[in-house]
Amino acid sequence: MSPEKNPARSVSPEKTPARSMSPEKNPARSSRPLRLRRARYAEMLGLRVPVAEGSAARLLGLALLDRSRAGPGLLIPHCSCVHTFGMRFALDIVFLDGEERPIERRRALPARRVVACRGAQAVLEVPHPTDLLGFVGGSGG
Repeated sequence: MSPEKNPARSVSPEKTPARSMSPEKNPARSSRPLRLRRARYAEMLGLRVPVAEGSAARLLGLALLDRSRAGPGLLIPHCSCVHTFGMRFALDIVFLDGEERPIERRRALPARRVVACRGAQAVLEVPHPTDLLGFVGGSGG
């Protein structure tokens, strides 16, 4: 065998494309996560929160975000069960009925949990601790 180089495997530095992103397109420099950038907002229990409508926003919710980027919370409509896999902080969960009234709450829910509420039509995820949950009825601690 000859010691010739395979041209397909050698990459010269001058031919390598630069991978720089402008600040507008760099998700790390934005205050809102990419999955919530186009979200509409709703007023819920005194908070103005984004509404999770896309599949990524509904699946991930506030998971994988630092608390500073999570904002005031997230409303997930047409939902009665949530998970906390990938969470970096505890959540206060409020289950809402069809008229957006609180029917059950769970306080300080840690990571790697699944919670559900029969009859819930939406879920409000809020970073723990939150004062607004003091008046919400239902079970949970």
